[in-house]
Amino acid sequence: MHDVLPAVANLLVASERRAFRAGEVMTLLAAIADDRPAPPVLTFVPRSEAASRIEPGAHPLTESLLLPNYYGFGCPVPPPASKNDAEIIEIADRYVRHEDEDYWEELDQLIHESARDAWRVILALLQRENEINMGYLGAGPVETLVTYYGEVFADDLHDAIEHNPAFVRAFAGSYLYTLSESLLMDLAATCRRVLSRR
Repeated sequence: MHDVLPAVANLLVASERRAFRAGEVMTLLAAIADDRPAPPVLTFVPRSEAASRIEPGAHPLTESLLLPNYYGFGCPVPPPASKNDAEIIEIADRYVRHEDEDYWEELDQLIHESARDAWRVILALLQRENEINMGYLGAGPVETLVTYYGEVFADDLHDAIEHNPAFVRAFAGSYLYTLSESLLMDLAATCRRVLSRR
């Protein structure tokens, strides 16, 4: 039993660190989306060390932030794009026309069948941001795609953060706690680079 305790402690610290990095990226995305200055760079402190620093009455991190990566790393590479431009636009049109009727399910299914095509639909929807609820897009299809295929789409994510303000506004509403720490650190660096150019 005692042999297991260090492994569990290490897992908790790793989970805390990933939650910290996710919060950092989400804060940076919000700063970009809202045209605010970059927040200060914070240093991660494990809860075991931070407990003595928490002031009486302060709200410590909740267990809900200590999530394991329940989707697992190393998702299979998604199949290549197979739909033509007209089909992509048609799917985007249906999403816009039926957004209030949970028509996002078609896009959600497409993420699992052909994530590259789903990415193309998301980019098409971002061009129509005045016609859709960007929060729904970010917390729904964008979050699902990034959760399952974030590592595969890392280059696309960096490029979109750098050059697509509409994507940043949608992505700022995504729940990022399941991404790997290395990807989160890379995304944070990209966000800070965007903020430094203002």
